[in-house]
Amino acid sequence: MIFYIFLKITSSTLHTLFDAGRPIRNFIFSEDKEQVYYISSDWKLYCHDLQGIAPAHCTNTELGPKSTDMALITHRPNQLTWKSSTELLINPRSGEIYQYTVP
Repeated sequence: MIFYIFLKITSSTLHTLFDAGRPIRNFIFSEDKEQVYYISSDWKLYCHDLQGIAPAHCTNTELGPKSTDMALITHRPNQLTWKSSTELLINPRSGEIYQYTVP
């Protein structure tokens, strides 16, 4: 038995949300979707504001110190998750979970 799948092709647009100016290994949106928190290839945590009203901590500058365990962050899911609207959990797959508290 042969099944045929017909797809309706529609037009869509792909655009850049922001340019971090550095490679991004993993990211997560803030709960209100106004910021993007990301781990860069230098294994540090950064925040980028999407609304143009950047809080003091969210100016695309590093938020956390480099840790050798952060080098284990990859492009896999569930390595960054929110515990609350101000507490970001980071799982570097080293057997530990780090917690970053948003100022």
